[in-house]
Amino acid sequence: MVKVKVGLVGLMQPNFRGDKESVYRRCVEGLKELSEELGFELFSYSKLLSDVNEAKKAKEEIENQAVDFLLILNVSFASGYLVQTLAQTDAFIGLWSVPEQSDSGPLPQNSFCAMNLNASLMKLMTTHKKFKWFYGYAEEKLFRERFSTTIRALNALKNLKDKRIVQIGGHAPGFDSLAYDAEKIREIFGVHIKEVPFETLKDLMQKQKDVEDIVADLKRRHESIDPLSERTLVPAASLIRTLREICETEKCGAIALLCWPKFRSELSMVPCASMGYLNDEGFVVACEGDVLGALSMLVLKLISNHPAMLFDVVSLDLKDENLLFWHCGVGMKSYSNRLFMKKHFNPGPYDPEKGWLEMAPVSEMVVDPMPATVLRLTENGTKAFVFEGEFLGDVKPSFDGSRGWFSSLKDHTGRKLQVLDLVNTLMCHRLEHHFAVVRGHWAKHLVEMFQWLGVELLETVPYSENSVC
Repeated sequence: MVKVKVGLVGLMQPNFRGDKESVYRRCVEGLKELSEELGFELFSYSKLLSDVNEAKKAKEEIENQAVDFLLILNVSFASGYLVQTLAQTDAFIGLWSVPEQSDSGPLPQNSFCAMNLNASLMKLMTTHKKFKWFYGYAEEKLFRERFSTTIRALNALKNLKDKRIVQIGGHAPGFDSLAYDAEKIREIFGVHIKEVPFETLKDLMQKQKDVEDIVADLKRRHESIDPLSERTLVPAASLIRTLREICETEKCGAIALLCWPKFRSELSMVPCASMGYLNDEGFVVACEGDVLGALSMLVLKLISNHPAMLFDVVSLDLKDENLLFWHCGVGMKSYSNRLFMKKHFNPGPYDPEKGWLEMAPVSEMVVDPMPATVLRLTENGTKAFVFEGEFLGDVKPSFDGSRGWFSSLKDHTGRKLQVLDLVNTLMCHRLEHHFAVVRGHWAKHLVEMFQWLGVELLETVPYSENSVC
C-alpha cells in the first residue's frame, strides 16, 4: 500500500498578537505523531505565509512534493488571496483552525473566522473544489476523529488509482444489468478495465503442471471434502495458479470472472472454491463477470485492509428483522473457522445420456459472528449504496453454499434500517443483485471517499404498501 502524503501550510497576518510560531510548531509536532500512528507521509512548509508571492512559492513546493492532501492552517487571520492561490493545487484540501490562545482581551488569532472566510472563498474557484474543515489541535479528539477518517478514505483513493480490473469471459448470460462503461469508471475512480476471452483462461489452465502444493493447501483448509470435489482438486488448483499469473501479468487489482456456464460446459467444474481461496490470499475475484461488483470489493478491501466477498440476498426474516446473504460456495477462512468442500447445489449442464451432471468444487461456510459493511456501486460507479450490520453466525437454518444471516441493519448515516425499508430501497434504486461485504464497520470512511469523488450516496426509500418503483 502506498502512503498518502499530507502537506501543511500555515497562514497568518503579522499584526495579530498571538504567538503564531508556537501554534504552528505545536501543529507540526502533532501531525508528526499522527503520521506514525495513522501511516501517512508529512511535508510541512517551513515558513508561515502572509502574502501572495510567498503563497505562490509554497504552492510550487507543494506540487513538487506531490502532496495528496493539503492542510491549510489559519494560525491567525490572513489575507483571502492566500487560500485562493494555494487551493489551485491538484491536492485535496483541508481547512484548519485552532482555539484562541486566550479567552478575553484583544483577539489573539481570529483563527476560526479566518477558516470561515476561506471556506466562503472556495466557491470562487474556477473548478468546484471540495474541502474538509478541521478544528482543534492534532492531539484533540475532534481533530483526530475527523482526520483519521480522512486519511483512511484518501489512502484507499490513492491506492485505487491506476488499478486494473480484468474481466474474463464477459458477464453471465442474461445478466445484462452488469454491463458497464469503462471510460466512465476510469474517469471517476482512475481504474482501467481490460477484457480477456474465456478461451485465454482455458488455454492457460490446461497448460498448468505440478499444482500439488495448492491441492495440499486446499485439503488443509477444509474440514471435509466430498468424493466429487476430491476429483476436481487438480483443475481447481490449476485455476488458482492461472488467475494468480493473469493478475501478475496484467498487474491487476481485481478480476471479474465469468463463472458460469462455460466452466461447467467446457471444463466440467465450477470455479467457486478457487475464487474463495484467492480472495482469502488477498486477490479480488468477483463472480459472474461483475466488473462493478469487483470494483466494490476492491474499494472495501482498500478501505478496511480485509478481503471482501460478493453475496446475493436470497431470503428475508421479517420477524427477526434480518436477511440472508448467500452465494454458491466461495467460502473463506477469513470469514469462517469451518470450511467444507462439496459439490455445487445446482447441477448442470444436461447430458442426453447421463442426465443432469453434478459439478464441484464449492467451499461451503457459515459466516462467523462479526460486524460487516455492505457496498454496491451502480450506474458505472456514479452512485453507491452503503449499509452496515452484524452477521449472526450459525444460529438459524440456511441454504447450502457460503452464507450468513445479517441483522442490526443501519444505513450509511447510522440510522436503523427495517428489512422492508432495505428491500424497498434495493428495488426502487434498481440495484444489481450482487453486494460486496467486508468485515468491520466502515460506512463513514466510504461516505467520505465517495464525497471526494463526487459519487452520489443513495438514500433509503422507506417502505409503504403502495410502493411503486
